[in-house]
Amino acid sequence: MADRQCGYCGKTFSDKFLQCPYCREELRAPAGARRSPTGGLSGAKYIRRGLLYMLLAGVCYYLFGGYDPLLTPPFSVEPWLTDYALPALFLGGLGLAVFGVIRRYSG
Repeated sequence: MADRQCGYCGKTFSDKFLQCPYCREELRAPAGARRSPTGGLSGAKYIRRGLLYMLLAGVCYYLFGGYDPLLTPPFSVEPWLTDYALPALFLGGLGLAVFGVIRRYSG
């Protein structure tokens, strides 16, 4: 165990305390005891983002593909968009979601 110095009264004490035993001021945890800013859920944001990209690609594919005559866009859609770009967006979202699952559940 190492000693640390109080930032308020200047006296040294053991680093196991979160409060100075002399002046009773609240201190921050030692640098080694800090948790990650994401709280251990670092993969969850990638999972959500990947699922959002997949949903966006699915909705755009449905709207721009002409599957519903009432929801056709008022502008012309290039065929490369529905043939290449939207499936690539879907697969990219799937890859991002898989990456998030791997990152979340691996050590």
